[in-house]
Amino acid sequence: MASAQTTIDNKALAEDYCPRFSIRLFHPRNWAAWFVLAIVGLSALLPKSLRGFFGARIGDFYRRSSRKRRNVVDVNLRLCFPEMSQSERDQLARTHFRVYGQCLMDMGLIWWAPKKFLEHYIKVEGLENYQAALDSGRNVILLTGHFSALDIAGPMISRHYPQVGLIKPIKNDVVDYMMARGRQRFH
Repeated sequence: MASAQTTIDNKALAEDYCPRFSIRLFHPRNWAAWFVLAIVGLSALLPKSLRGFFGARIGDFYRRSSRKRRNVVDVNLRLCFPEMSQSERDQLARTHFRVYGQCLMDMGLIWWAPKKFLEHYIKVEGLENYQAALDSGRNVILLTGHFSALDIAGPMISRHYPQVGLIKPIKNDVVDYMMARGRQRFH
């Protein structure tokens, strides 16, 4: 029995969720978001080592300042790694927040770095597996972790293959607009 290849109209799907730029994005309630985005954008100009250093410091600050997120991470680590000591879980949590901050700084690359730079900087491996599945008539579903894999690998793979992503709009309109713009940059 032949498999039916489903055709997906990516343009129509992208238009269903496409935050638009408007003057309301400059409302004073969004100024903090613009400030953070300016830092993220300027970080794209930094060498990788400095971007990583500053990202890790941002992660340290976020860990200390966001009790809600710190508690979520602590509970998840305690449930997932009961065999670890508390000090081991604390170290893993510190590492998580530092990598989170570094990923945030790397978003500036996806949003603003030249495409040629990104082709050199980000290496995508295994596309032959993706192509083999398509060649055999199968559709492909990529499962990924949430933050950097979704927002860095997704746009890079979309240069080669059309994709549809499942996302939840972000509460801050400025960040939502920038995330959507970055995710659709290579379409």
